[in-house]
Amino acid sequence: MPNNARSPFERIVGGSDNEKRKAVEQLREWRSEQVMLQRPFEVAKTEKDKRIIELIEELVDKTIRTYGGNPAPFQGERIFMVRPASIKKLTDSKFERGFYSPLAHYVMVERPSSDVQFALDLAHELLHVKSFQSGRVSKKGQADVRVYRSGT
Repeated sequence: MPNNARSPFERIVGGSDNEKRKAVEQLREWRSEQVMLQRPFEVAKTEKDKRIIELIEELVDKTIRTYGGNPAPFQGERIFMVRPASIKKLTDSKFERGFYSPLAHYVMVERPSSDVQFALDLAHELLHVKSFQSGRVSKKGQADVRVYRSGT
């Protein structure tokens, strides 16, 4: 199953075509729920933030190409900025300043007062996003997808 707007994965392995379609649909629904959970913590992007995001995306793509990779496309609206100290609350202290959710296919980064720290954290998360990813339908044949492979 090729990557498209419905799935963050370049490939989904295992299961029938019907199971893969069901799994992707469940993923879309779950993804929408996850995005709604972070809304109270979100901060609006300023024009300056948008320029930083664009620049960092270009630099990450260039870096991946330099090392022989093919950067995966990623929609800028899937980058969410949240208030400082929000990530720990949203992830039960699993992450600190940012994270990438391969299943929900979004990046969440805290927006500190430092533009440099914001750019560094965003670059780190975008390297995860723009690397190769594939999903696998559960071995039990259930309509559920797990991250199977992630990397460049």
